[in-house]
Amino acid sequence: MNLALQGLMAKRRSIIPVTWTQQTSSFSTDLIYGVEYGSDGYWVATGANDKIASCTDPTGTWTQRTSNITGFIYDSYYNGTHWVIVGKDGYIATATDPTGTWTAKDLSGSFSPNAISVGWDGTYWTVAGSGGGLVTATDPTGTWTDRTSNLSGTIYGCLYANSLWVIAGQDDTNIATATNPTGTWTTRTNSFGTDLIYDIGYGDGYWVMVGAGGKMAYSTDPTSGSFTQITGGSNPFSGTIVWSVAYGDGIWVAVGAGGKLATTSDPTGTWTLQTSSFSTDLIRQVRYGDEVWVAVGADGKLATAVNGL
Repeated sequence: MNLALQGLMAKRRSIIPVTWTQQTSSFSTDLIYGVEYGSDGYWVATGANDKIASCTDPTGTWTQRTSNITGFIYDSYYNGTHWVIVGKDGYIATATDPTGTWTAKDLSGSFSPNAISVGWDGTYWTVAGSGGGLVTATDPTGTWTDRTSNLSGTIYGCLYANSLWVIAGQDDTNIATATNPTGTWTTRTNSFGTDLIYDIGYGDGYWVMVGAGGKMAYSTDPTSGSFTQITGGSNPFSGTIVWSVAYGDGIWVAVGAGGKLATTSDPTGTWTLQTSSFSTDLIRQVRYGDEVWVAVGADGKLATAVNGL
């Protein structure tokens, strides 16, 4: 690629995506809870009524797969060799190819009741969920070991980035950090009070958390206990729940209740509402991969956008 084209692409990627297009998701009217892009080139979407779908082009056909998890499927992750999905009653399922066979595993003894979020740090898988439950494994098809998260409520967010694990959710403290998920998790002060934290994003040196009451906050170091709330005109969610946040190619996107979707290139500055194409339906999660944004939510809705287009 020549330098001129590289410059044009870099410039395009820095432009906020403003056009979101609804796609056919194959979820009918079922809530789509989560979506993830893997380095194998597949997108995986998960949600209500055992549903899971995959595709290589999110603007094209999403094909339903057999998850072998009964009930809600909350989250998914791909580490280069395995996909892991997590869900209701503490069940997880694994696959080396999302279009193939998913093998379920019962971890219900670790969660009361649901496994909700999953991440990977290069060595350890970590799954977190209800009742402060947290388990780790080096091989997702093998043995999972219970760990002490030091959070008593439901853990909704579980993310590894910049050599740090951060978990967050429902608890008087809300967040905990660890450099090794098999060791000690240390609770940290944050600015959410008793409001739930629903998602965590990382990019360009910033950690961003979002949650109930329209709250959004950022930090450059979660271990410091210093999270700055995004307030006033800089936060356009006006007290409505912010369900999810993600970073990609210089852009942040946050989504929430009432079909709200906001973007920024600087999480410490002003977030600007965009027309999401969800009308007033809630948007449950947003993720970025292969130069495409995908947002999912209520009534089986799924929308895509490209940075700068």
